[in-house]
Amino acid sequence: MSRILALATLAWHFVLATVVAGLQTARMILGPAGRLRPGFVEYRFEPFGVGGAVALACLVTLTPGSTALDLDPQAGRMRLHLLDTGTADEAIRQIREQFERPLRRLLGRREAA
Repeated sequence: MSRILALATLAWHFVLATVVAGLQTARMILGPAGRLRPGFVEYRFEPFGVGGAVALACLVTLTPGSTALDLDPQAGRMRLHLLDTGTADEAIRQIREQFERPLRRLLGRREAA
């Protein structure tokens, strides 16, 4: 995959994720009280350089409902705050598929298994 195509894919995934997450976040906030379970989760990734890890953390933070709080690029670890930890597995899967994989392609690094 060319870098231009990888960048376009990453940009598309980011825009789509931002819109969908924004709508989901608004629904959670405006929905019935007591449904939210905010909390912290750890996201592990195969290390791929400081720049790539920072870009990944920025993409996560700019997506509504999630914030990267602590980043350890060498260990491949990021601590996240999620608005609803009940959907943590799905959030992690989406981060991996929508952000991490296209970012690895863009940077020319192999994907995490």
